Amino acid sequence: MLKTRIFTAVVLLLLFIPALLVERHEPWRMLTLVLMVLAAWEWGRAIQVQAQDPPPQPPSPSPSPSPESLSVAHPSLMPDESASWVSAAPSFATPVLSYALAAFTALGGGCIWLANGLETLPAWASVLLGLMWSYFFSLLFSHGLVRWARAPLLFKAVAGWYVLLGTWWSIAVAQGVGSAFLLSILCVVWVADVSAYFGGKALGRHKLAPRLSPGKTWEGVASALVGVGVLAYGWMEAAAVFHRGEDSLFAVLWRHGAWTTGLALAVLVAVSVMGDLFESLIKRSSGLKDSSHLLPGHGGVLDRVDALLPTLPLAVTMLAYLR
Repeated sequence: MLKTRIFTAVVLLLLFIPALLVERHEPWRMLTLVLMVLAAWEWGRAIQVQAQDPPPQPPSPSPSPSPESLSVAHPSLMPDESASWVSAAPSFATPVLSYALAAFTALGGGCIWLANGLETLPAWASVLLGLMWSYFFSLLFSHGLVRWARAPLLFKAVAGWYVLLGTWWSIAVAQGVGSAFLLSILCVVWVADVSAYFGGKALGRHKLAPRLSPGKTWEGVASALVGVGVLAYGWMEAAAVFHRGEDSLFAVLWRHGAWTTGLALAVLVAVSVMGDLFESLIKRSSGLKDSSHLLPGHGGVLDRVDALLPTLPLAVTMLAYLR
């Protein structure tokens, strides 16, 4: 598994790093649009899947909840540390929705591209994305599995289409600002994820969201904040020495002072964590461990970009007001 994971990561890096560093924007835009199309296929697959009922349990002398009572309609009864209440083999409905969502994502991206609308993210798009993510994040704090399970399928499909398309639009805008700006945003998410993982492993005691992602802890979140703070400091020091990266996210924020920089980075870290949790909510409600197996050793595309989906548009929106 480790060899497969490393091989997939190397292949992806060989594809995406040259596309990011070349002067022409087209290769990067095309590759990232393909990535969002695959993520749209996974989104459509996840929202229409139904978890199969678990096998019957042997009778117990003490009263215990029935398998039906442990469905997504009753998240308060779900076990904190496992997802044994769902089958490892969920049953899929017709795949038409998945392919339709992927096709509409490709079509929407192509239309925006041809309209030369990749220079900025319009205010209306930022506001709509903000409202969409505000609703998604509200699910993490109040009966999320119930509310998501009851949401109309059409709403889930349209919401996923818009979020993925908005993320790709933000990626294109960030690249237009400069490779350092885009790379610095990606590094914020990656460093936050890695720091949270190792910090949670070493120090984790208090669960962040045990019913959605048992491995995440508050200590992991604190480690992510520290890790991103160290990243920002190191990036700025390196930029001063090598006179490169002046258009990074950290440089843009630092022009407005240390407090603004610290607050903005803390918000981005929090949003990246909640984006990861929201994807866990989708998978938990569908009985899926991974969004797909498109990336051997890594799961699916959504598993890799979940934290980026809300973070990239927010960082681009910050740029519009702080640059």
